[in-house]
Amino acid sequence: EQYVSFDYTKTLMTIQYQADNLAQVRQIPDMLHRLSQKDSLTPVIGGPSLTDKDISESVEHGQYYSLLAAFVAILILLSLIFKSIYAGMLGSLPLVFAVLCTFGLMGWLGIELNIVTALLSSISIGLGVDFTIHVLWRIKWELASGNDYAGSITSTLKTIGRGIIINACSVMLGFAVLFLSAFPLIRSFAFLIIVSLILCLVSGLVLVPAMCYLFRPEFLNKPIKNTYE
Repeated sequence: EQYVSFDYTKTLMTIQYQADNLAQVRQIPDMLHRLSQKDSLTPVIGGPSLTDKDISESVEHGQYYSLLAAFVAILILLSLIFKSIYAGMLGSLPLVFAVLCTFGLMGWLGIELNIVTALLSSISIGLGVDFTIHVLWRIKWELASGNDYAGSITSTLKTIGRGIIINACSVMLGFAVLFLSAFPLIRSFAFLIIVSLILCLVSGLVLVPAMCYLFRPEFLNKPIKNTYE
């Protein structure tokens, strides 16, 4: 009764297999359908592996929409803060660089996108935009104080640049505790978060000032009302 129906038209087969990644799991349904067609059978395939596959695919598809929504939100936020759509575009580019490099590293190292690592992009974007806003606003303040672009960028890096580095290092040390976890997913998540923070730090302290110096956007030259140091 556990393996064959009463009319002997249906049977339950339990198949054990070894798959190193989800790409191999995705091939199993097609392979079983091809094998069953030789005997005119109609298989119904299930199991925890396929459930994990469906969850991973949902996470992957949801990641695309969440990233798009996050970048649109950052674009609108920066545009409202600096009252310029160009500010939103300029501030979003370093975040795009950091996220693309992080996911590229995941692919190169063979780290799969799962429920845990899917949180990576949201955290990195949230931290990265904080660095970007601090740098852009300080450069704007220095320009309003009468400095040129070179002097404003130098003063920015000497003042809040140190604070941003200390902030990033403290956050990285906090996430480094996760390396003590017994779960490989948690350890890989900690590694990717630290890498992402380094990329966000480089983007905020190198890419943002470099783009400001090269393009010299107009929104940075607008006067600041009611500012104080």
